[in-house]
Amino acid sequence: MHTTNTQQGYLAISATLIISAVLLLVISQSVLRSSLSTQSLIEIQHATQAKILGRSCVEDAVQLFLTDVSYRGDEERTLENGTCTVLPIAVPDLHAVTITVRATTYEVPSTLSITFDATLPHVATSIWEVW
Repeated sequence: MHTTNTQQGYLAISATLIISAVLLLVISQSVLRSSLSTQSLIEIQHATQAKILGRSCVEDAVQLFLTDVSYRGDEERTLENGTCTVLPIAVPDLHAVTITVRATTYEVPSTLSITFDATLPHVATSIWEVW
């Protein structure tokens, strides 16, 4: 009888260890998925913030150009949530002004370019690119 109790004890301990290992594996997989999901959401948020910063920067550059047509960009601005670089503004003529900016937030870059006709009383965008 002593042998049967010992075998049943080993069986119970083995079953407990196997069940615990499986539960630990399931829990660690859930934690890993949750962590990866949170990381992806943070990366999406940073990319969105970089695009918002880029749009704000390109709008400021367009406004500066329209108030002073001698403005040629080629400057970097440090803002509270990132940096924005206005590349040299290409002005082959006032009918096709191209302003390109690179914005970086949390080391996530976003580049925007806009081409417009500066002779019109309003900004008529002919090309708007985001990459």
